[in-house]
Amino acid sequence: MVTVGSESAVIEIVTYRTTLERAAFLATVPATMDFLRTCAGFRGRQLAQAGDGQWAEVVQWASMAEALDAAARFNATPLTAAFNAMIAPGTAAMRHYTVAVSG
Repeated sequence: MVTVGSESAVIEIVTYRTTLERAAFLATVPATMDFLRTCAGFRGRQLAQAGDGQWAEVVQWASMAEALDAAARFNATPLTAAFNAMIAPGTAAMRHYTVAVSG
């Protein structure tokens, strides 16, 4: 089913590079999922890596307010400290988009 124009859902897209190799970085991901699962409105997350080493995350949220609240708290919780420490300085970019069409 395709829904047009009635969604308040949000997708968050974050891109970055890491300072360590893939396996070490991926070992830090489960703790970040533990944090995200406690956040109101969290619907899911996908993490992917491009051939040039850049990472991209797509996170689904129920609303913009919930996405922004979680983003503000993500860097403050001990659960995400190891993950955040591996992101290369100056490489992270985050954008939030309101879903216009879903299906």
